Amino acid sequence: MATVKEGEEIKDARATNREQWIVKVRMRDNGRTIEVRTDRAQWEKLHENDQVNVTYRVGKYTGTVWDAEIK
Repeated sequence: MATVKEGEEIKDARATNREQWIVKVRMRDNGRTIEVRTDRAQWEKLHENDQVNVTYRVGKYTGTVWDAEIK
């Protein structure tokens, strides 16, 4: 546990310094819905029911989706 002085903020190691937008994607083959984080420019180009290619990794034991991104 880190020691924090009064008035200091704790920064999460997973935090980024850029804005992220969340796109919910439903897969055609199994109907599973995943959340893909993208930048605003790409988010604004998308419309409901658009088909996109998504690359992602699936966890070995739990099936959790990691590192999903729209190509």
